[in-house]
Amino acid sequence: MKIDVKHIQKRGKAGWRYRRKIPNELRAAAGKLEILIPLGSTEQEALNAYPKVHAQAEQQLRLWSRPHSPTSTNGTPSPTEFEQFRLSRARLRALSLDPEWSGQEDGDDPEALARELIAEQIADKYPVDEHGHPVGIETEDRALIHALVLGERRRRPDPTLEDAKRLYLKERVGEDETKQMELERVFKLVKEALGVDFR
Repeated sequence: MKIDVKHIQKRGKAGWRYRRKIPNELRAAAGKLEILIPLGSTEQEALNAYPKVHAQAEQQLRLWSRPHSPTSTNGTPSPTEFEQFRLSRARLRALSLDPEWSGQEDGDDPEALARELIAEQIADKYPVDEHGHPVGIETEDRALIHALVLGERRRRPDPTLEDAKRLYLKERVGEDETKQMELERVFKLVKEALGVDFR
């Protein structure tokens, strides 16, 4: 009998696994390109495990699709997508890696090997779920793993009004509390005029 179920893959002697590509727009949150979960060594084990594993994958995709809180646990604003992108590129340079890397060229590509090793070291800092996937990855580490895995295939996020506000705050306002309050009022008016949250 041949299995014809979505996201199931036969791996020779290694048995069966659930393999599912993560949509492009969720890869930053996931920190990886696909979901890989072992299903068992036999066809029957794979069929029995499939419903639960598929439901877990669906739930994980829903979690990754939820927007993150704009404020971190210590009360400071979390980096915007644009800031995360810039920070992860700077971290790549600090690790002597190429921010413009376009992907593995062959099996012995030293850049690809270094990226994989660093991504694994970052993920190893976090606890794992029952399938061995790291959980609770901090925003900056998630962005760096994403940069390590995808290289230049990452979508460069457009700067938002929130990015403009933070840049102006940093370069023109500084520690002046009066100017900080004025800036908050101006951007509150802009937000109300546009009728959207510009994060």
